[in-house]
Amino acid sequence: MTQSNGETRLQRSRVQQLRDGLTERSLRAKNTVQNISSNDVKGFFMRNAFVILTVAAVIVGIILGFGLRPYKMSYREVKYFSFPGELLMRMLQMLVLPLLVSSLITGMAALDSRASGKMGVRAVVYYTTTTIIAVFIGIVMVLIIHPGKGSKDEFTKHEKIEQVSPADAFLDLIRYDLTPNLNENRMGSVPRK
Repeated sequence: MTQSNGETRLQRSRVQQLRDGLTERSLRAKNTVQNISSNDVKGFFMRNAFVILTVAAVIVGIILGFGLRPYKMSYREVKYFSFPGELLMRMLQMLVLPLLVSSLITGMAALDSRASGKMGVRAVVYYTTTTIIAVFIGIVMVLIIHPGKGSKDEFTKHEKIEQVSPADAFLDLIRYDLTPNLNENRMGSVPRK
């Protein structure tokens, strides 16, 4: 009888400790929420501005994408809307390789010679493996989803050829393409419609 009585007391004390802990935490959280000032909110937004603006831009892009779809925009208008996103993607592509190489070099310089030899081989194997996996996933997803298929079909129905406008020429100056064979809208050439 004493064991069961001792066990129930132990269980009650654990449950009571859990209740006390939850009560204390909820009171602290309530006091913290009540003491939030406008400076705290401003500080939060300033510290997390990049993340908040990125999420907001994604939401605005989704809304614009679905909202402007019924308006049957021309090829030129679609290019104007896609220009900021295309610039962002090219800037990110331009930054990835130098950032990766510099971080590898910095990390290797911090190690001693024995460890850096082993670490260098591991880094090259890891980088090669992850690149192959990423390329494989990208190819599989392109074969499954067929991105951009609907938008290109819309613009192939028209038979007339548009002249290159000064705005297109200016946008092409900003958007310098590292792979000229894959670019659809180069200076001096107009996409066939």
